[in-house]
Amino acid sequence: MDIQGLSAELEQKLARLASTPKDLTLFRECVDLCMRVGEFNTAQALVDKSISHYPKELWIYIERAKLQLVLGEYEQSIGTLNHIQAEGLFTPDILYYLVWARLNLEEYERVVDDIEGSSHFVREYPALILVKVRALHHLKRLNEAISELDYYLSIDSNNADAYALKSTLLLEQSNYFEAKQFADEAIALCPDNREARQTIAKIRLICYSADESISVKGVEETKPCLIRGQATRPGETMLFDEQVSEVEEIIKSVRETEPKDIGTWHALAWAKILHNKIDEAKYCFESARQLDERFSESYGGLAVIAALEEDYSLANRLVNQAFRFDPNSASGGYAKDLVIEKLAAANAETSGIEIGEIDNSGFESYDIDERVKYTLH
Repeated sequence: MDIQGLSAELEQKLARLASTPKDLTLFRECVDLCMRVGEFNTAQALVDKSISHYPKELWIYIERAKLQLVLGEYEQSIGTLNHIQAEGLFTPDILYYLVWARLNLEEYERVVDDIEGSSHFVREYPALILVKVRALHHLKRLNEAISELDYYLSIDSNNADAYALKSTLLLEQSNYFEAKQFADEAIALCPDNREARQTIAKIRLICYSADESISVKGVEETKPCLIRGQATRPGETMLFDEQVSEVEEIIKSVRETEPKDIGTWHALAWAKILHNKIDEAKYCFESARQLDERFSESYGGLAVIAALEEDYSLANRLVNQAFRFDPNSASGGYAKDLVIEKLAAANAETSGIEIGEIDNSGFESYDIDERVKYTLH
């Protein structure tokens, strides 16, 4: 049903609720419809009025907690849910709202502990597994997260969010082929699933034809297969042929809602490189580095930028740092090869830079120039 249909249904139910204010089922339906059509002020007024009339009716407080959760008032929602618990009511859906609020507050360990401490609720409310999986993902416990998700899919094989979530986990493990398969499953069930679209957008930038070349600042280079992993396996590189500009728009929209996702920053950085927007790519890699100062691919990406700008001394230091955090750094290896190729092409001496010899010398922190910290466009 579209927004107009939902709004008409809400109007009818509000009229019925006015004549039967004690109908709690109808009350909850009205609050839910308000949230679905964006009538948050109406929902707030309904909840406040009902609580003033029935202050001991705990189900009304559940609607308040849900509304607070939708509005991003996570601490207030937890406070409301704690009040309900203190009054002796604790159900699977209350736990669900509670752990979602904690997830948004980045209390990942607490989320896992709360769900595992009420494992009997999981059987009644399997959606709790998906919240736990997201917490495990943030905690980098990927194998455990995938195991939990496989169990969930054995229970419910028609949940688009579950398939999308698994595609995200597989992408994190650099299993691009299966990540695409699960993202496709999610989109088949829900064409507008944002998480699945995000996975596919990243894969479009990760997986390229091995013989396809691009021109970056006048230098022909093979498109890199990067982002938290190794190059794709043979046969997995011809997945997409869409224009990079379309991918960039998808990733930019996702970045607005998930600014702490390192992979999204990296994907957007490579899109910027492909469009010769080197300063903007530098900003993206630096933003990713600030989220995790020990993630090698951010340093490798910055090394690529330095190489493209022909600052080979800086590129060398950044490559060394990338390999120090991960000897198999894909972007670090790409940056090293790029420097070697550019120097060879220019028939230049390396001036003592032993880029092929990764050492353990000191590393000067690479601070992005303040002038490029602007809104990406």
